Amino acid sequence: MDGKLRTARDIVETADAPHRVELTADRRRLAATGDDVAVLRAEILDRRGRPVPDAGNLVRFTVQGRGAVIGVGNGDPTSLEADQASERRAFHGLCQAIVRVGARAGTVVVRAEAEGLQTGEVTLVVSPA
Repeated sequence: MDGKLRTARDIVETADAPHRVELTADRRRLAATGDDVAVLRAEILDRRGRPVPDAGNLVRFTVQGRGAVIGVGNGDPTSLEADQASERRAFHGLCQAIVRVGARAGTVVVRAEAEGLQTGEVTLVVSPA
């Protein structure tokens, strides 16, 4: 050590109102087997990109191309919502969808929409098996 005193500092910021849905995929390249899946995470963010931990917005997942939503979840152990659906209420600002792609190469566009919020979108590339 050089003998200098170092200080650490934490900054805590309170999130503002929900503004947009950010959608990310665990992977963006899939194989055209008809069975390959991607897990997508939808997070509710405020105008400055900060997570909104108390957001409970209903998020609807739609798929364009050869793919389908085969399941949704949010980590809430008390939720009575169906797991095989195309929508799910966020829990602590988060929810997810599982998308299965078809047996043909191409692209699949997944959108996550919540009323009054900017839509999140991710493109999955499906390569020949």
